[in-house]
Amino acid sequence: MRGQIQTAVLGGADSEEPLVLPLEAIELDAFRRRHQHDTFWCGLLLGGCGAQLTTKLYTDRVHYFAHHPGPDGHPPHFCGRRSRGVSSADHLYVKSAAAAWLRERDEQEARNRALLGVRQVDAHISELTAQAMKSGAPGAAVARVLAHMEPLLAQDRPHVCGQGAAVPSTPVPQQTVERESARPQPVSAGHVRGDVPRYSLRGAWEKNLLPWTDRTARTYMNQRSPRRGVPVPQGVLSEGAVRYTEAELRSWLTAWSAQAGPTSACRAGDPDNEE
Repeated sequence: MRGQIQTAVLGGADSEEPLVLPLEAIELDAFRRRHQHDTFWCGLLLGGCGAQLTTKLYTDRVHYFAHHPGPDGHPPHFCGRRSRGVSSADHLYVKSAAAAWLRERDEQEARNRALLGVRQVDAHISELTAQAMKSGAPGAAVARVLAHMEPLLAQDRPHVCGQGAAVPSTPVPQQTVERESARPQPVSAGHVRGDVPRYSLRGAWEKNLLPWTDRTARTYMNQRSPRRGVPVPQGVLSEGAVRYTEAELRSWLTAWSAQAGPTSACRAGDPDNEE
């Protein structure tokens, strides 16, 4: 029927936002409440005349949009719109969905580019840190700071194993480090007997026998080495800490570096990639 307009556009005659009038009375009531501050139009992109519309509610026939009446109660003009059914706005719905998809794709690409840039910067910093620690170029103070950073940077390094980084210790201020280094260290029973000196992991780090703090070294020794098949020295429990000889520590560090690499980066085909 020519007078039953089922679709309109929202906000103005040239709008691209389509609407379909509900067929059920209860749905029409909800529709009216939802759009009580909006206006409906016989949209130009629907082939309409561009005049304002209102909703008509009936109990004995299908609801529809109708043109606002003139002073005499009749439509002020003839509308030559040909397509008036529920499918007459399909082209606007398709256009709206395509535009939304394109916007989402562009936003996702922008996020991906930004994330890639951050990852590249992180990887570059991580590699520089690894090279500095390996070469021993920084001084002892800088090396200690880099040792604290290493577990965090390792997760962003290319080809790094899929494993959580150890929680770093709080960096120690330089003056505190110097005061601690000047203090006499406790002497173990082994030293008294004239045996080979043994070091706790903290003592080994302070003596530059290990490139990591005691917390990081403990993670590598007790958790990651067994998973990678790296032999771990037994050590001797003394004065509340497990202590190792320099030879034991260097042997373990050599085996760790040979298997996992000097910065814990994985080689291609490393079975740790399966963790």
